[in-house]
Amino acid sequence: MQASSHSRSTDRDDRVSNMRYWNQSNFEGLKSIGEQYADRSGFAAFSRYCLLAEKGLRKPALAAAREFITGMEARPVTQQRACAEELTALSYRHAEVHRLLPHPLRMSLKAILQQWTDAEPDNPIPWKWLGYLVMDLEASRRAHELDPGDEISLGALFGEQLNQVDFQTHHLCESCFLGEESEAEQALDRAESLLAYLENEDKRAACRREVDYFRDLLAAWRDYTSTEREETFPRWCEKQEGGKQGKSFRFWSIHYYR
Repeated sequence: MQASSHSRSTDRDDRVSNMRYWNQSNFEGLKSIGEQYADRSGFAAFSRYCLLAEKGLRKPALAAAREFITGMEARPVTQQRACAEELTALSYRHAEVHRLLPHPLRMSLKAILQQWTDAEPDNPIPWKWLGYLVMDLEASRRAHELDPGDEISLGALFGEQLNQVDFQTHHLCESCFLGEESEAEQALDRAESLLAYLENEDKRAACRREVDYFRDLLAAWRDYTSTEREETFPRWCEKQEGGKQGKSFRFWSIHYYR
C-alpha cells in the first residue's frame, strides 16, 4: 500500500512540476500577487487563494476564494465597487496570470459591476470593466460612448473588428476566403476609425500596422483572384517581388484528422 501511495504522490508531483514548467509565468505571477496582497486589509483570503493556487492546491484555494467573496459581499456597496474595480484592473494588467480570478470570484465581480452600471448608467468605469471581465462588447461600446479615449474599451472594440477580418482570412492558406470581401473592408474601416481616439502614439502606430497588414492581405488576394492561377495563394505571394504582394503574410497552418 505504501508503494502505491508513493506512486500516486510522485505522479501528482510530476504533474504539478510539468504544469509549472509549461505555465511558469502564471505560477510566478500568482505568488508575487499573493505576497503583495498579504498585508492588505480585507484581502487576506485573496492572498491565500493566490498562494495556494500557486502550489496547485485547488480545493483549499477555492475555499479561500469563497471566504474572500463572502467578506467582500458583506462590505458597503462603495467598498464592493472599489474592490471590483481594483481586482478587474489587476487582471487586466496581469492577463498572463489566467488563474488570478477563479470562476466564483469572477461571477461575484460581474454581479457587482452589473449592479453598478444599473445604479450609475452614465459612469464609464463599471461599463469598461464589465466589458473586459466578461468580454461583453455592448458594455465596451457603452464605455466608449461615455469615455471615447478609454484604452480598455477601445482595445475591445478594435479587437472585435480585426478578429472578424482574421476569421474571414484564416483559410487563405488554402486559397479560400470566408464571406464577403466588402465586409472585411468595412470592418477595417471601423477599426481604423477607432484609432483617432487613441492618445498613445506607440499603441496607435501598432494598431495601424495591424490594419495596414490586413489591407495589404486583401489587396494581394484581389490581385490573385483577378486572373486564373493554378498555384496556391501562399505560393503566389512567395513568388511576388516588390509591391504589396511581396510582403510576408502570416498564414495559418490547418490540419485535418480522420
